[in-house]
Amino acid sequence: MQAEDDQQTLRNLFIGPNAGYLVEAYEAYRRNPELVEEDARTLFSQLGPEAIEALIRGEGPSVPASSTLPVEKMVKAVQLARNIREFGHLQAGFDPLGVATRRVVDDPEVMGISDSDLRAMPSTVVWPNRLRTAPTALDAINMLRQFYSGPLGYDFSHVHNVEERDWLRQQVEGESSELPLTAGERVGILKRLTETESFERFLHTTFAGQKRFSIEGTDVLVPMLDTLVASGVKAGAHEVVIGMAHRGRLNVLAHVLGKPYQKIFAEFHSTVNKDMVPSEGSMGINAGWTGDVKYHLGGHKLLRDGELAGVRIGLANNPSHLEFVNPVIQGLTRAAQEEVDQPGHPRQDSDRAMAIAIHGDAAFPGEGVVAETLNLSQLRGYRIGGTVHIIMNNGLGFTTEPEDDRSTLYASDLAKGFEIPVVHVNADEPEACLKAARLAFDYRQKFHKDFLIDLVGYRRWGHNEGDEPLYTQPMLYQKIAAHPTVRALYAERLAQEGVIAPGQAQQLIDEVQSILRQAKDAMGEHSAPDGSETSTWRDALVGLAEPTDVPVEVLKRLAVEVHTLPESFHMNPKLERQFKRRVDNLDNTGGVDWGLAETLAFASILSDGTAIRLTGQDSERGTFSHRHAVLHDAKTGATYTPLQHIPSAQAAFAIYNSPLSEAAVLGFEYGYSVESPKVLTCWEAQFGDFANAGQVILDQFLAAARSKWKEQSGLVVLLPHGYEGQGPEHSSARLERYLQLAGDNNMRVVNCTTAAQYFHLLRQQANLIHRDPRPLVVMTPKSLLRHPMAASSLTDLASGGFQSVMDDRTNPAERVKRLIFLSGKVVVDLAAAIAEQSADAVSVIRVEQLYPFPHHEVAQVLARYPHLEEAVWLQEEPQNMGAWRYIQPRLSSELPDGVVLRYVGRPERAATAEGFPEMHNEEQARITREALQPREVSTRGGQR
Repeated sequence: MQAEDDQQTLRNLFIGPNAGYLVEAYEAYRRNPELVEEDARTLFSQLGPEAIEALIRGEGPSVPASSTLPVEKMVKAVQLARNIREFGHLQAGFDPLGVATRRVVDDPEVMGISDSDLRAMPSTVVWPNRLRTAPTALDAINMLRQFYSGPLGYDFSHVHNVEERDWLRQQVEGESSELPLTAGERVGILKRLTETESFERFLHTTFAGQKRFSIEGTDVLVPMLDTLVASGVKAGAHEVVIGMAHRGRLNVLAHVLGKPYQKIFAEFHSTVNKDMVPSEGSMGINAGWTGDVKYHLGGHKLLRDGELAGVRIGLANNPSHLEFVNPVIQGLTRAAQEEVDQPGHPRQDSDRAMAIAIHGDAAFPGEGVVAETLNLSQLRGYRIGGTVHIIMNNGLGFTTEPEDDRSTLYASDLAKGFEIPVVHVNADEPEACLKAARLAFDYRQKFHKDFLIDLVGYRRWGHNEGDEPLYTQPMLYQKIAAHPTVRALYAERLAQEGVIAPGQAQQLIDEVQSILRQAKDAMGEHSAPDGSETSTWRDALVGLAEPTDVPVEVLKRLAVEVHTLPESFHMNPKLERQFKRRVDNLDNTGGVDWGLAETLAFASILSDGTAIRLTGQDSERGTFSHRHAVLHDAKTGATYTPLQHIPSAQAAFAIYNSPLSEAAVLGFEYGYSVESPKVLTCWEAQFGDFANAGQVILDQFLAAARSKWKEQSGLVVLLPHGYEGQGPEHSSARLERYLQLAGDNNMRVVNCTTAAQYFHLLRQQANLIHRDPRPLVVMTPKSLLRHPMAASSLTDLASGGFQSVMDDRTNPAERVKRLIFLSGKVVVDLAAAIAEQSADAVSVIRVEQLYPFPHHEVAQVLARYPHLEEAVWLQEEPQNMGAWRYIQPRLSSELPDGVVLRYVGRPERAATAEGFPEMHNEEQARITREALQPREVSTRGGQR
């Protein structure tokens, strides 16, 4: 009778969709037992092949009538163990305040099994490897509860890779996971917690009311970082890169990076030095230096002693935009991992550097850049061998509670979509926290993937120390006020266990406080931080003046090298004809189009020994099919990158199609350019206006980092721009925004119009990054890519250099009365208009570099025209966009007395461009026609 009941139970368990699962899992088990989960392996080994085969056929298994182990109970036991393993985190005790709801997932009665049933079974039913330490299934279940529902909550069920999931389970359940820390290690943790807490308390009382964004409530982050950094260094890392927002930053700077207390105190001190910014600011202002508030600043520590000498620990600078530092540290780390001094593809060693990203519990699910950055983790152009993520989970976002700031159970749930293992851990349990840190690092090393620790703590004060949290969370903050600190809790535990002597914990506090007081007293002996530039615009001018021309014979050789492919490579016939035509036309007038000029610039830069990295959406081919830097074999699909195979190259070349992201990819490339400033790093937008999806990176990092943090980047930003009737979203790269961001010679903004100009510009930037890296923003063409007016001759590349201003000399200077100044593709439309109507008294001046404004070059051009009566600024962008409002005061200041600069272009508009080609054509015709008309004739669009 028992056997019949067991058969019916198993039939019920494995019908419908479960039957498909059973067949699939059993087939995998037969091929290799390691391919299925451990509980499935246990069940199959217990039932045996005959019983499983019977189930698959829809029959009951053959169960001996004399069996004392009912199959129904055995299956229930396996299900109970699986519930604990997969869902034990739902009832785990990782909330130090005990305010989070806990769900029971291991109630035997609900599962249909009793403790007596479990006691009657051997532990091998649910846990084959624990017979020695857990004789019965009940013992095994209780041990699993300790592992999965204690201060650590293991959240792995979303990891689909069986090898990874089994490894994770072995780390949790293996006997090595139970090895205790030594007494010395535990005392070391207490000392670190004492330093962390005492530092915050000292700041709280000494600089009362000043913002510092205290770490208190998640103090254990510091010893966790100690563990991760030490593990990385021991594994061979030469650099550890940390990214975090403002909370806890000062403590990390002091204790992980070793920033002297005196320097931190000086940044709080309202000094009488008038060159210091009071209160929140910290740096003297000169040479374009503004500084930043103390809790945004990064730092570096270079280890100099013993075996660790030469290892660098860095904390990236970060603005208040919280999570936007995430892609930046990914780029910093990738650059630290790569060697680029040899031709071909860069050589990457993912163990050479590692990244640690520290997040906020509201920001992690709330800011889209987090998901964008996580998506980079396994992409060939961006992967860094795994990042360790730590969410500093305070349970609040400023004053907003979890039910209002996320739609998920956990703050970390976003990571599950990328199959990132998650461990939730109680911030009041230091030893559990260090265990989580070690697991995270070991997983990263073994699988070279990301791992996330959800460090669940609280925030002892308000959002900042001047904020009153009782206004919005009265009950929570009454609980926090009465809650002991982690240092106090851990000291009490060690004292109870006899690890430390009575009074030893207080002695540690007294020692740290003494050190802090001495540092405060010595603060006056240290001068204010130097606010001077690391380099000046004079240094940049030297780099800009270096020659960029390349001899004709060298250019021809490079052209042949990049267009010579292996004999076994089957090139697309259409593309093969294009490549042949490029080489055949080299000696022709206008034989170098935009794509070829770029290729020759890159080839010559590589030959000079400067490495190149270029990424962007569709950048391998080019959005407009002009680049073809990566070729695809027409028969096999294999790829070939000619610039990685030119014989004369002395440095690496890398090019990648990016994911459909602007913010994360742009942030990544910015970080790469900071870490490797002598690599020509380029990011290309698919269309220029798409860059506004990365506006935070442009505003807070690219434009301002030099002034705020002395951080140098030579990133090249390529933005397709030009009005060609493609509508509001594919016309303007928002040139005006970059001109608004420009100041203190922080970047160059260029709108060049010929292939030779672009060639010299790229080579000029390659020279500049070796002297004084500064970003270069380029409005790149679309229709001009193949337009005859934009094409150049080989001699244009072999002579001269980049010209900030180009005088087309449309007519003899003595006859010219009107100058039309413009920038960009509109010159082509104007040339067509000139060809159709008389323009004897007109000359066209192209302003190719908009910032820094070329005052000297403009003055030289104006000096050629002694009879000038009128000046026009022509642009195709609306009047409230484009360069007009930037250019008007600067260009007007150079004009002769009595000559007024007149605006011709589209009127002010909300949208960048017309949505209909007919309207576009009409507007282009109007503005070019008005630009050629004398002031008294023009009746529309002009402005004095």
